[in-house]
Amino acid sequence: MIVGCLYIDAFEARAFRPESPLVVTNGRHVVATWGLPARYNLVGITLAQARQLMPDARFVLRDRERERLYWEDVQTALLECTPFIAPSQPPNAFFRGADSEALRDLAGNLAVSIGTASHKHLAQLAALRAAPRNLLHITDAQAPAFLRSTPVGLLPRLGMAPEVAERLMLFGLISLFEVSTLTRRQLRAQFGSEGVRLYRFLHEKDDRIGLFSAPPAIRVGYVFEPEDSVRKVRPVLEHLISQAKAELERIRPCRLCLEFCEQGGGWERVERTLFRPLSDAESLGPLVNTLAARLFRAPREVDEVALVMSSLRHPTAHQTDLFSRKAPLMHAIGAVHRRKPDALKRAVVNTGALFPEERFRYESFT
Repeated sequence: MIVGCLYIDAFEARAFRPESPLVVTNGRHVVATWGLPARYNLVGITLAQARQLMPDARFVLRDRERERLYWEDVQTALLECTPFIAPSQPPNAFFRGADSEALRDLAGNLAVSIGTASHKHLAQLAALRAAPRNLLHITDAQAPAFLRSTPVGLLPRLGMAPEVAERLMLFGLISLFEVSTLTRRQLRAQFGSEGVRLYRFLHEKDDRIGLFSAPPAIRVGYVFEPEDSVRKVRPVLEHLISQAKAELERIRPCRLCLEFCEQGGGWERVERTLFRPLSDAESLGPLVNTLAARLFRAPREVDEVALVMSSLRHPTAHQTDLFSRKAPLMHAIGAVHRRKPDALKRAVVNTGALFPEERFRYESFT
């Protein structure tokens, strides 16, 4: 059985669909970069240092919602090649049962690297070693030579601690093949749980991949009757919008798609991606009307119209450390609190609440 791995380098930056040099930070340190010269390895350095080195680059804060939307797009594209996709986290997607030509086209279209082999871990290494926009296949006979040419410096890109690679090189072990000759006991003695994890990566051959479960979506549609002589789309859109608004009480879509089937033709669609979940029902109408203006620029004979809301998010309450992360905001609120003690309240989430009215309690800001 052939197993594949799709790898996206600089995933946190690619989620922004950048067209110019981009630096992604967490507010203090650089997380990922895109479009910079190879000699500039900024990941891990401070934001101030990065600005000095690349003053003309665009700096943005990491956006996990954009990353989630981008990952859903990648999975949807991969689903067109195969229905067998393992539940996985970016930047790696594992799959099986895909045609090689289709995978090469996918790698070129998405600008990703894809590796295939007889099991997941070897396929993951092949994806890391593959050239951008290319597919690399490693057979079992090629595996020993492939591991000999794979440096241990690649381990941090597999999620291993950088100290593991550094210490292995100090021991004179420069390739993964040499590391694979060590026993589980030896690796555990040197690196603890990280050593056990490394041993499993090099020796376990897992090829189990099931059917992919596509994310849910909500679709509301209208089909014109054959006897309808006048088929006005505008009233139908208003009807679909009113139906969709009712769903916004329980879900928050990040993607809207308007599609229609023309008489004697196929489906046409246009979509809009929202980088923040839509929670305002009144904003839905203008967004859908904007999509409709792009689809119906001229009168058309339509058989069916549908509105699809996908990339759904369910509203949940989370306690965060906003005040400790935003020092200027903390100082401003503290100044108000000193002038008017107990006037400011902050919400605290009751995680075990049974009723909606008990989900929050308000305490004085201290």
